[in-house]
Amino acid sequence: MSVPGWEQGAGGLHRSFRFADFNEAFAFMTRVALLAERMRHHPEWSNSYDRVDIVLRTHDEGGAVTEKDLAMARATADRALADRRLKAAQAEALLDLLGSTIEERP
Repeated sequence: MSVPGWEQGAGGLHRSFRFADFNEAFAFMTRVALLAERMRHHPEWSNSYDRVDIVLRTHDEGGAVTEKDLAMARATADRALADRRLKAAQAEALLDLLGSTIEERP
């Protein structure tokens, strides 16, 4: 039982995510919190400026890693990937806009 990018140890599944700054890290946590509510499975996590550390384990199963944890890990990783893709697309659109603005100048 594993999910790419996640480490499994005695304490459960663990992964650290890094972001550009605190705002991006906190926004990610907010989106993951909404996922957790929908999935009815809540992570243990901490945030330090641009980093979010997440541990997943099922307390009802004595702290074991269960399918709930694997599903939450996949959903969390998918959310992080979607956020990175969106940020890249926004940056590209901004560069295109700036490029067209510069080209229009006499």
